[in-house]
Amino acid sequence: MPSLHWTLHCVKETFLDFCLFFDSHIDRTLRKSGPLYVFVCSSLTVSVAVAYFWFLLPALLRSLVRPLVVLHILLSILLLFNILFNYVMCMLTPPGEPPTQKLISGTEYAGIHLRFCRKCGCIKPPRAHHCSICQKCVLRMDHHCPWINGCVGFRNYRYFLLFLFYMLLGALYATATVSYMLFIPGFFTSSLSREAKVAVYIFILCLSVAISLLILLGWHLYLVATSQTTIEFYENREKRRSSILAGRKYIHEYDIGFYYNLKTIFGSYQHLWQLLLPSCRPLPVDGCVWQTVDSRFDISVV
Repeated sequence: MPSLHWTLHCVKETFLDFCLFFDSHIDRTLRKSGPLYVFVCSSLTVSVAVAYFWFLLPALLRSLVRPLVVLHILLSILLLFNILFNYVMCMLTPPGEPPTQKLISGTEYAGIHLRFCRKCGCIKPPRAHHCSICQKCVLRMDHHCPWINGCVGFRNYRYFLLFLFYMLLGALYATATVSYMLFIPGFFTSSLSREAKVAVYIFILCLSVAISLLILLGWHLYLVATSQTTIEFYENREKRRSSILAGRKYIHEYDIGFYYNLKTIFGSYQHLWQLLLPSCRPLPVDGCVWQTVDSRFDISVV
């Protein structure tokens, strides 16, 4: 009769095999369904934009004075352009992959302890992680986003942030505008009219999106301010606990100050409002070597 130890060992191995099987199928499903997520996201965005510009905006403009009419038109176009621009750039801009060994082996990287990925075999610079869905290593990987069918990493993180920001503004703007229409008596000729149904659709969808994006954007703004990725946040949480138990103070080595943290993500800028403009400016770091609190390397982020 098998012993208790052997039984527990078999149960543990079976559970681990199940987890690996489940995880591999999740990765495969997300990999194949990525275009579907992009289609759903694009379709919902376009449907709201078409419904707003085609049905609701003309009805709203009939009740406003000319200066407000111009303001609404310009604001609507500005928000829609920035939403689409940053979404497309986030999808089309590669998140960044580690260079080949031939490119990285030189005096420029001398003194840096090189790691190698156990899954794909490539050189793994600091802050790089392997994505099991994309099946490759990504520089400064934050997470795999099915809505863009790819990873959010070093090179496209700024577009991801600006997409969240402008999508949130657009959802709040649409919700506020539709609320004005819905809660003013007599604005629609009938509660069953086509415009009224479109208004209810936009109100429910945009309010739900605004609440979700407010939480998500707030989370990523915190990560930007502290120079962390989502993956690093959980890693640092464990390191912080270990440091507290050991009686030491933990300092995140890549948190070099709010101003320089923004520069590593958005590139050089003179004023904060410039970060909100559409831009393809180069980033000040290469994604392989990072300035730290006590860094010996000058990577020109000043």
